[in-house]
Amino acid sequence: MKKLFLSLFALLLLSFGFANRAQADEYLRIG
Repeated sequence: MKKLFLSLFALLLLSFGFANRAQADEYLRIG
């Protein structure tokens, strides 16, 4: 159970980082 939660948390962090990077790219493109 703990392993599943850990992998889910890692996936959430990964997706968040990807979205954040995409947003930064868009910000740089506008700026």
